[in-house]
Amino acid sequence: MKSIQTNPGRFWKSRRRLAGVLFLVIFSALWSSCDRKPAECSLFTQRISTADSPPLVYLLSHRRDTASTEIVQQSAQALEYAKIRYKTQDLAQDSTLEIPLSAQTVMLATGILQQLDSLEVEQLIRFVNEGNSLIIPRPVWDEKLMFLQGIRPDAVFEGDTTASGFHFRQEVFPDFQGPADTLHTESPHLGLSGSVFKNEVSVIATAVNAGRYPVMVRNDVGRGSVYVYNSYMFNQRRFRGLLFSNLLGTLPGVPYEVGSLSTIFLDDFPEPVYNEKMEPVTTEYDITQADFVYDIWWPDMKSLADSLDITYTAG
Repeated sequence: MKSIQTNPGRFWKSRRRLAGVLFLVIFSALWSSCDRKPAECSLFTQRISTADSPPLVYLLSHRRDTASTEIVQQSAQALEYAKIRYKTQDLAQDSTLEIPLSAQTVMLATGILQQLDSLEVEQLIRFVNEGNSLIIPRPVWDEKLMFLQGIRPDAVFEGDTTASGFHFRQEVFPDFQGPADTLHTESPHLGLSGSVFKNEVSVIATAVNAGRYPVMVRNDVGRGSVYVYNSYMFNQRRFRGLLFSNLLGTLPGVPYEVGSLSTIFLDDFPEPVYNEKMEPVTTEYDITQADFVYDIWWPDMKSLADSLDITYTAG
């Protein structure tokens, strides 16, 4: 193998990028590796009892809203893995909103909100204002929630049928920003137009093909925050890690379990390479994909292995 010299700035930039990629790959592999119920998954042998422990997360769905049920299932499974206490409630069965005193985060996953009265909305506002978090993982157009979502009070409903893709403007995963090509999201988000939101909201992610379309926003209310997902895609299993990362960010200082692994197998990583310039390598290095793997990626992988005492094997 030929010897090369990389400049330190580019080395550490590449290494940080590599660490972010490895985190995303390993994180996704862990959280999508078991399609069965958590108690049946061989990776995790103990199921927490939410009935015996005060919940930190309160997950709300409505059985007539299939997407909300799927979002809550994905979130609950991730929380189950990490042994973070939570409580679920089907608003179709019990329409009374009563946030547990121990809860730090509420996820309101349904757009069927006829059962919410003004007192319950005030309860949500008070909950966030006191320094807690509310996650709304789907577009919701309801006058009762406009203030919490950061929607202008004089806004008129306006949807968007063309915006697609994810471009993260803030870090949702460690040291990862920019377009998330690996999500393969060509379908449109079908959410609310960016014009309906206040200028004060913080945009976490936008569409790839429409930079003014907010896919994820944060609206600060008092000492707390409301996270709004302006897309109908988050009921899909591939977004479980994103939901979990957001949930973790709303629970500062809360310990959680992680897998203790000595061997990690990454299938087809890296993928076959070609003597062509391809993004995002072209923008950052202006070299072919093959040159990047041979001259930058592999030397960085060897340095990483030396620094962390990792042994690579091939099969």
